[in-house]
Amino acid sequence: MRLAPYPGYRPADGGEPVARARRVKRRPREQSAEWPIFPEAMLRICPGYRPADGGEPVARAGALRRPREQSG
Repeated sequence: MRLAPYPGYRPADGGEPVARARRVKRRPREQSAEWPIFPEAMLRICPGYRPADGGEPVARAGALRRPREQSG
């Protein structure tokens, strides 16, 4: 069986080793460019999310609880 979309991959056959994924060198979290904007990007797709004027996110009060009318 040939796995064309996966170059370098060979299925184990008779004890033959299987190709392993290469390790990707990652930057520490402090230096990651996408980390600070990740929550903001995720919140933008949430319905009802509005950033404040200062650029800080503001949570919207979804369904406000109204006091029940007393029957009487």
